[in-house]
Amino acid sequence: MHPTHRQAPPPRHAPRAGSRPPSAAEPDTTLELPAPQEHELIEGPSREDLIRRRAFDLYQRNGCVDGRALDDWLAAEAELGREVMEGDSPMDGATERE
Repeated sequence: MHPTHRQAPPPRHAPRAGSRPPSAAEPDTTLELPAPQEHELIEGPSREDLIRRRAFDLYQRNGCVDGRALDDWLAAEAELGREVMEGDSPMDGATERE
């Protein structure tokens, strides 16, 4: 091809029926969407913290007997699991103990 000759651009597809052909006068615009709202996260004690607090309560209720840490922990874990399954809030009274 001669250096002064330019290659023709590839053919454009025909516009669909009912659509407007793009105009050179119309700039490309992007859709501006509002920023998503930030939701405030409410942090509370972890499951482990709730079990630890309940186990300590059981330790105190049972007269602060040493050597029962695992039993108290497992009992606290079971109580917390029952509350969750029954729909009760495991957070009830959690702030009172802090």
